[in-house]
Amino acid sequence: MGGTHSILNAAIDWGSVPSLEQYARDLEKAIEELEEQVIIAEGSAVTARDNLVAIEAKLNEVQATIDFILTDGNDDNDHRAQPFSIRKIGLKGQRKEAEAEFEQYKSTVEDVSKVVIALNSKLEEVLAEISVLKGKKKTAAAKNKASKAIKMASQLSKTAISVDNIGARITKESNIADARLKRALGSIHTDLKQDDLLQQAQADIEKRKAELQKKRSRGKK
Repeated sequence: MGGTHSILNAAIDWGSVPSLEQYARDLEKAIEELEEQVIIAEGSAVTARDNLVAIEAKLNEVQATIDFILTDGNDDNDHRAQPFSIRKIGLKGQRKEAEAEFEQYKSTVEDVSKVVIALNSKLEEVLAEISVLKGKKKTAAAKNKASKAIKMASQLSKTAISVDNIGARITKESNIADARLKRALGSIHTDLKQDDLLQQAQADIEKRKAELQKKRSRGKK
């Protein structure tokens, strides 16, 4: 499990999404391999336990035979128990080996399972960090987009102000032109009125001259 420890202690760039995603894939692969080892160790432990049970059964059987020979009431038959006693010694050796094998597989299952739990915990941490970084990336992208939109709106606003200024200037020029036109028209009207007065005055003079001429004519008579 040296490779597993190297994975757990690997130097990771926690600010890089691609680096974390690769690390997550490495963790998932390691977890899958270790879980397979757990399955194999569990199966081997079951086999070792069954073998131990079988050895115990044989030991009990041999012990029962020895006890039967030693308790038959005939001491002359005790030598017959020797082969069974030798068999018993051999079975005890097998039992010891079977017990050690079973404990080894059992310990392997426990140890590897702990490592799997640690790797799963690390994987969850990495996946959570990936999610956070992706969220930050999306937020940053949204902020940049909003910033561009605000900048564009600001530019459009300035353009609108510029257009308003042009419109105001055009209106001012139009008002000035209207004032000039009215003044020119007023001047024309004044000139027209003066011409009318002159004509009226001349007509009045002509009328008066005629009246005076008529009076002089009467006075001569």
